[in-house]
Amino acid sequence: MSNKTPNNKYINRTLDHLSPSNEMPIWVFIMLFVIYFAASRVTRLTASSQAVISLAGYAVPVFAFAGVLSSVCNICVILLTTFCGKKGYFTSLAALTLQIPLIIISVVKGHNMNSISGVFSNFLAIIAVTTIFFYNIKANKIQMELRRQAVTDALTGLPNTYAVTALLDDLIKRREKFINVTINLNNIKNLNDTMGFEAGNMVIIEAGRRWNELLNEADDVQHYPLPDYQDADWQTINQNDWSWRGTGSIWLRQHINIDKAHAGKPARLLLGTLYDQDVTYLNGKQIGSTGYQYPPRRYDIPEGLLQEGDNVITIRFINKNGAVHFIPEKPYMLCFGEDRFSQNPLPKDVIPLGNTWKFHLGAEMPPCPGGDVSLQNIPTTLYNAVLYPLAPYAISGIVWYQGESNTG
Repeated sequence: MSNKTPNNKYINRTLDHLSPSNEMPIWVFIMLFVIYFAASRVTRLTASSQAVISLAGYAVPVFAFAGVLSSVCNICVILLTTFCGKKGYFTSLAALTLQIPLIIISVVKGHNMNSISGVFSNFLAIIAVTTIFFYNIKANKIQMELRRQAVTDALTGLPNTYAVTALLDDLIKRREKFINVTINLNNIKNLNDTMGFEAGNMVIIEAGRRWNELLNEADDVQHYPLPDYQDADWQTINQNDWSWRGTGSIWLRQHINIDKAHAGKPARLLLGTLYDQDVTYLNGKQIGSTGYQYPPRRYDIPEGLLQEGDNVITIRFINKNGAVHFIPEKPYMLCFGEDRFSQNPLPKDVIPLGNTWKFHLGAEMPPCPGGDVSLQNIPTTLYNAVLYPLAPYAISGIVWYQGESNTG
């Protein structure tokens, strides 16, 4: 939906009410600039004056007030930069920069040595307003991100309950017509029943895409797979009596020693069957990934990747529902030789993996909407993907295939 549509206009207006801008109105900008201009003009006049006035019975030279007026000028440019954004900063920078040659001319031509301090004062003011300006840019970015997080749902990027409630209140106060459509992403079945499977599938796909996007932003995918990453302080777990109940990602690392006879040779890594998704690395290089729990993990290792001595296998588990775990009775090993692709019998030249792994939490996430949907149990999936393709063919018999989840 375009940002120019009325709905987004109302949403943006509501979000602005919830987190208003700290930039001052234009009349404040004009007032501060006028005060600065007047104070700077009077500062130059007083700095060059030789007059003396009587104050509380004391003779006070007029040029003594130049410092006070100069401070007023500096306060004005600081306020302009702080509260008037980019236009305030560049106006202050221009004014301060133009003042410097005028002060120097006054010193040289008028032999007014009292104005020399004004040059240094302006240089310091330029440094101050520049520091404030760039700090404000950084602070505004943080503020905008906090504002976004406060009023939007992290998974979908849509306004959250708080923001939508404020939006509805705003629309009601303005007596504007609107339609409120609420979709519970935690109950995809009801969505399918009320709006159809196509709508439900679109929601599941988009929610899953956004969920994965947020997961990758929060996870340290760059460093955990590296072979020289220090994992000594990671928790040690045994794969045969371990599971992790959570949603998001976790990392497991196992160090395995490779002798000279096997170093550099092509191999196949057998990781049994894992729950649920995995991305697997060897010495920092991705060698395979599987998007769901059932297929056996059989990842080919290219020639030259295994090195003599310490090697690191890293598994990134991604879980949307259920409990992450290994299937104990499956094979976990490195296979070498011409028969490394054999499944029954297993290859002869193998190096078994250990049962212990280093464990570390990657990124915790809220449950993924639709993460527990079983597509094989949805009638349209069974018909469209299994039955309909058979329509053009004559059938003389049926062979039932149980599946591969209980095999090696």
